[in-house]
Amino acid sequence: MTGTSSDKVHFFISYTGVDQGWAEWIAWQLEQAGQRTLIQAWDFKSGGVFPGDMHRALQQSARVIAVLSPAYMESGFCQPEWQAAFADDPTGEKGVLVCVRVADFKPDGLLRGRTYIDLVGLTEEKARARLMERLDHKRAVPASAPGFPPAAVAAAPAGVTAAPPAFPGSPPFSIPHNLPALQPFFGREEELGQIAVALEPESRTWGALIDGPGGMGKTSLAVRAAFSVKPGAFDRIVFVSLKSRELDDEGLRDLSGFILSGLTELLGELARELGRDDILKQAEEQRPLLLLEALRGSRALLILDNLESLLKKERDIVFTFVKRLPAGCKAILTCRGRIGSGAEELILGKLNEDAALATLAELATHNRELAKTSEAERLVLYRETGGAPLLLRWTAGQIGRGHCLTFTDAIEYLRSCPKGNDPLEFVFGDLAADFSVAETLALCALTFFTLAVSVEHIAALVNPMPAEREERTAARAAFYHALKKPMPVDTDDAIKGQSFSEIEIDRALRSLANRSLVIPSTELQRFSLVPLVADFLRKHKPEVIAATGNRLEQRALTLILENGFRNHGNFPTLETAWPGIAPALPLFLAGPNDRLQRVCLALDDFLDFTGRWDEWLALGTQAEARAIAAGDYQWAGWRAYQAGWVHRLHEQAEAVSACADRAASHWQKAFPTCDARREGIRVRAFALRLRGIGLELQKDYIAAIAAYHQVVELFRSLATASEDVALALNSLASVEQLSGDLEAAERDFREALHVANVAGYAEGVAYCTGNLALLAMTREDWPLAERLARESLALSEKVGRLELIAMDSRRIAVALARQGSKAAALPYAHRAVEIFTRLGSPDLAGAQAALKLCENDVVD
Repeated sequence: MTGTSSDKVHFFISYTGVDQGWAEWIAWQLEQAGQRTLIQAWDFKSGGVFPGDMHRALQQSARVIAVLSPAYMESGFCQPEWQAAFADDPTGEKGVLVCVRVADFKPDGLLRGRTYIDLVGLTEEKARARLMERLDHKRAVPASAPGFPPAAVAAAPAGVTAAPPAFPGSPPFSIPHNLPALQPFFGREEELGQIAVALEPESRTWGALIDGPGGMGKTSLAVRAAFSVKPGAFDRIVFVSLKSRELDDEGLRDLSGFILSGLTELLGELARELGRDDILKQAEEQRPLLLLEALRGSRALLILDNLESLLKKERDIVFTFVKRLPAGCKAILTCRGRIGSGAEELILGKLNEDAALATLAELATHNRELAKTSEAERLVLYRETGGAPLLLRWTAGQIGRGHCLTFTDAIEYLRSCPKGNDPLEFVFGDLAADFSVAETLALCALTFFTLAVSVEHIAALVNPMPAEREERTAARAAFYHALKKPMPVDTDDAIKGQSFSEIEIDRALRSLANRSLVIPSTELQRFSLVPLVADFLRKHKPEVIAATGNRLEQRALTLILENGFRNHGNFPTLETAWPGIAPALPLFLAGPNDRLQRVCLALDDFLDFTGRWDEWLALGTQAEARAIAAGDYQWAGWRAYQAGWVHRLHEQAEAVSACADRAASHWQKAFPTCDARREGIRVRAFALRLRGIGLELQKDYIAAIAAYHQVVELFRSLATASEDVALALNSLASVEQLSGDLEAAERDFREALHVANVAGYAEGVAYCTGNLALLAMTREDWPLAERLARESLALSEKVGRLELIAMDSRRIAVALARQGSKAAALPYAHRAVEIFTRLGSPDLAGAQAALKLCENDVVD
């Protein structure tokens, strides 16, 4: 402790850790008024003996201010402090003990009859005035005034996220952010200082990298550093955390089995947080540069967490990305290993003793048995856990529960671990035995989600209703009947019969968040799992994980089979349920090939129509590999074809041609004598059609027309009027129009429309009608173009394909504008821009030109 016994101290501030923000604020006000104060946060040296420091502080101070809150009243350390002052002045006449209430509660016991200075609910100005009116009136005192504690600040304005009240020492925070709730945080002053220097505008570095072993609090440090940035330093803070679903001995696990790579998730989350969903639909290799451009001119702080989940090549891309951040932007990275070179690297080790004791003191405010333990006992726990915050909290949480009735029991329990065992797994194993069923199910469900997920979707996964079980069973039976295979036995027995409301699951998740097992969002509506917990659960709760995965598969399969394929009217159901369906896709990829291919077929239109092109491509590419491994070259060809169609949507000519070659190769293996079988002829035509699309994108119109003519003839050899013939004729007409042969284009468009009507092909009718409208626009026949585009729009809306809806909306907007009805055209132009932006379509430029035409008197 600083100072000597001869120093005149007016006030000693007595408080518990959760009220440190209030204590510092009170001390600052008194210091500014010329009063000398003693406060643990400023005056107790690191490495000192806490009881001795406290004894000297009480002897040296004329008066004691007790910062009253429920946590203060329950604290075993605070009781001797205020009781000593109470004993010196039991009647209160001398004013030795001054009570300052900072939480809405009624003090009990000896303090029940004492008057107090009440600061609850006051603004900072009123609180300061009341404090100084009621009181009579350099060391490690901060250079600037501590912030007024957030619990006393009025609600933030609409649209601005305020710092969570979980850590009372945080200053008022008005920077827009998506940071997770900040848990009580102690120590790490040196690390916070280094990060603060790295984030200074004049610093030449891009930011800071926090690395170290698991459970050391890397994420907590990054979040605390973000909440500590200077006002005005950044315009926004974006937090993205990737968690590994599996960890090996080095902390890394190959993520190639996932639907989307970790890098895709990270870049996608950044794009969404920046309001740039259009970047999601661009080629993956282009996204880092597009994000850098989106950040230009802003002052953004990026928190990229758990980067050990990435493959090495992906981590290198992230490091290159942050090195190129535009001026004004900074980043904080966390990883279990170093990334790149030249970073402001912080290797995070164990907590120091002071921080560990402060952590345990805060925990003791919620645990009566832990509050009874001595400092010596707590230091033993500190050494036994290696100072790892996660282990420290977990072990301390055992006190008073089950077999660990005393602190000694908990320490001895840890010492009993077999040699060579991971103590973290041992602690997890003990706590997991005490999980409620709801907590166990919620944790195991979270292992299947790679991003934070809502309580609603977790509850839906862990809580199937009887009617749902019957529907699921019927859907499974129909599926396996179609495959001509027996339906396997439902392996849901491990969790059968359990039923929990959404409120109960929400309560379980919040309890798990308090124990550092799950990471909550700021508003406590979405949760993600701590990676080490996921790893532990897979090892120690395999039966529940298997049953939960089986339930996830079955629910997703039912939804996909009932609402997919061409059930366009049911696509909104799939849209709503998608966050709970997507985690099942890796399970389908790991399951039977025939089931996987049927799932892909059921999702093709949905993923295409709703613009989930990245997911479609990733799923199809991996399903193609699975089909090849199973020797199923027919489905391998279709997966290659669908991948080519996605590349066509992105106008990536070379990729389309490569997919055409793969499809043709697969189908050649599936049908060695393709002319001898009907299906062989059909797939040969589709491979040729994809090759024609590649030629069209390369603007080799002569070769494309020749290819499409062959496609038409092949399809007509199978049927004179079919969806396939309509598609081929439409493709042929489109490239004829591009080549300038408008008469041939109109002839083939009209024939394609006729065939589509005969075949009952609603999407084809919409497509051909819209293309005839485009042909009328080329001829500047605006009334005809408007009429045809309106007809096509009605059909496109019926089938629900966003791409066609946007195309028709753009055509109507241009036709109306050319006829002088720009006000009527404007809503259609806006709709086209909105949809193409969402899709990330190359057609966005044309929609933007149409919007400009409607807004200004320009000629395009």
